[in-house]
Amino acid sequence: VIQSITSKLNNDILHKLLTMMWCDTSRTNRAMAAQTLGFKGYANVLHDELYCRLNSQNEKHRVDALQRIIGLDMMTSKLKTLFLKCFKDEHVTVRYTVAKGCGDLKFDDDDVIEALIESISSDYSDKVIAASIEAISKIGRVTEKITDILLWSVKYQHEAKLRAS
Repeated sequence: VIQSITSKLNNDILHKLLTMMWCDTSRTNRAMAAQTLGFKGYANVLHDELYCRLNSQNEKHRVDALQRIIGLDMMTSKLKTLFLKCFKDEHVTVRYTVAKGCGDLKFDDDDVIEALIESISSDYSDKVIAASIEAISKIGRVTEKITDILLWSVKYQHEAKLRAS
């Protein structure tokens, strides 16, 4: 209904859509609120919200922002910098979400590939390593460095599920 309105949204509706995008219990409602903001020309507001959340000290906020970026397929150079910092995050859920998101977005970028390779070779979480391997597989890029790290993973990873990835 809101998408069919041709005039600009007033601040109350804009605030309500932002609140819905972050807090609604329904995944569909959250996605529709974010899409409506973009459709109505408020992509800059959406971008700024994502940037603030991704830059937050709160782990849940960073994971939420990553999930919105992935769900909306929205990446800018400003967001990419913070997106890549998530590979070094202290929280496993953030590192897992960013690795999985790279595969879901099929984010074929040299910096992203390098971060995924680094994650495979040095992350201590099996879950993050498996997500990174899967992301590289989904992206589909093949280089000598990727082949070497995957062969290393098959040979030396302790967990059988990682060797099978």
